[in-house]
Amino acid sequence: MEETGTRANEVTYVAVLAACSNIRDLDRGKEIHVQAVEKKLDTNVIVGNSLVQMYGSCGCCAEAREAFDKIAVKNAVSWSVIVSALSQNGRVEEAIRFARRMLLQGLRDAKLGTTIAKVFDACEGEKEKQWPMSSGSRDRFLSPAARFAVAIARSNAGDALDEV
Repeated sequence: MEETGTRANEVTYVAVLAACSNIRDLDRGKEIHVQAVEKKLDTNVIVGNSLVQMYGSCGCCAEAREAFDKIAVKNAVSWSVIVSALSQNGRVEEAIRFARRMLLQGLRDAKLGTTIAKVFDACEGEKEKQWPMSSGSRDRFLSPAARFAVAIARSNAGDALDEV
């Protein structure tokens, strides 16, 4: 693209990183990340969110956290993306901590319910791996974690959780 004199911008990086995320192309994603750093776009919230998503989709939680930490001004989407990245990779406790931090900062994502649902999905996956049993027994096991997450969400999100 740049060979033709066309310069890549934030939208270009977001699109390419989304493609890397969708096909789980970590090597290409890392190359794009290096280019974003060279152009000082890695601190941009939109590009940064895409980096977090790409690394999370590729199972690289440490890199997702690093990309998240470098975002200059995080928004609710930034927090939701890191929560999703962690939860989809089985880092349930860390995902819950990030969700709580997001809510404590007063950030509200329009898809707050979706973010919390992803944490629950991760809890469910971990539960099945650790204790294979009937679904009724698993449901009883999950309920303390579910009650905890819902209590956090309700205490910090107020009516926003009722919209879920």
